[in-house]
Amino acid sequence: MPTAIYTVFIVYIGIYVASAIFIAIFMIWLGRYRSLVAIAVAAAIALALFLTFEVWFLVPLPKGPLETWLGY
Repeated sequence: MPTAIYTVFIVYIGIYVASAIFIAIFMIWLGRYRSLVAIAVAAAIALALFLTFEVWFLVPLPKGPLETWLGY
């Protein structure tokens, strides 16, 4: 069920933001990490994925309003 919700979120908020939320929730819920650590790690991973795919490989992935606002 969480993965189905994640895939629906990709359509509306883009893959990078959806991935950051997904990672943070699972780090907090299953890993019992502190919220601040989970959010920082999730944001860093989403940023690394964005730089890898959008900037380095030039592979367009589903984007949401945040990426549009940033000009991508």
